[in-house]
Formats: sequence, C-alpha cells, structure tokens
Amino acid sequence: MGLLIWLERDAIAGLYTSNPQVHAVAATLLGFVALYHLFDATSAIAVSALRGYKITFVPMLSNLLALWCLGLGGGYALAFGHAGRPALGASGFWMGGLAGMVAGCAIITLYFLHVSRVDGPVAIAAAETAG
Repeated sequence: MGLLIWLERDAIAGLYTSNPQVHAVAATLLGFVALYHLFDATSAIAVSALRGYKITFVPMLSNLLALWCLGLGGGYALAFGHAGRPALGASGFWMGGLAGMVAGCAIITLYFLHVSRVDGPVAIAAAETAG
C-alpha cells in the first residue's frame, strides 16, 4: 500500500483538489504517509509475533516512547520551530511522526529478533512441557 501511495501521490492529491498549492503540499505529505505505512506494517508484524510469545509490555513501552515522545514531541518541535530552527508546518509533524515510527519499528523488530533467537526456543520448550 505504501508503494502504491508513493507512486501515485500526485494522482491521489489531484483527486481532492485542483488548487496547485494545495496539491503540492498534499503530494508531499502523501510521501510521508507512504513511508510511514512501510514502517508501520513492519512494526505490526513484529508486535504480532511478540504477542505470540506473550510479550506485550516491551512493544507498548517502545511505541509509547517512540511515537508519543519522539514522534509527537519531535513533530511539534519541527512543525512550530524550536531552539531557533524554522517552523516546517505540517511537514514537520509528519517528519517527527515518521522518525518516531522508524525508531519504534527498529526497537521492536530488533527486540523480536533477540527474543526469537534467544528466548524463543526456551519459551516454546517451557510451554510444551507445561501443557
């Protein structure tokens, strides 16, 4: 879906407006949406796999810090300017949100890889012997 949005962002923006300025802004923001989808889908797969290991706290904490602190806080700072930096507007919010999603995705995916290599076989063996 992200690839489709990326490739057709100009056409999608054109469906909603004929104003060239609004179209340009919308097409730019749809580029961020496309990238966000890629990392969100990857994160969702890793979170679902961790759920299979009955691990839910680490993904929740990772998403809390990455999406709310880095994504929302960073997006706010970028959108409205901070520490003498220029305000980036709506693109700033999306940049911050995308940075938070990338960070959260990386943390969750790396944690899943760790669990599946180290703890996974032990947890599966323990579940099989208990059941």
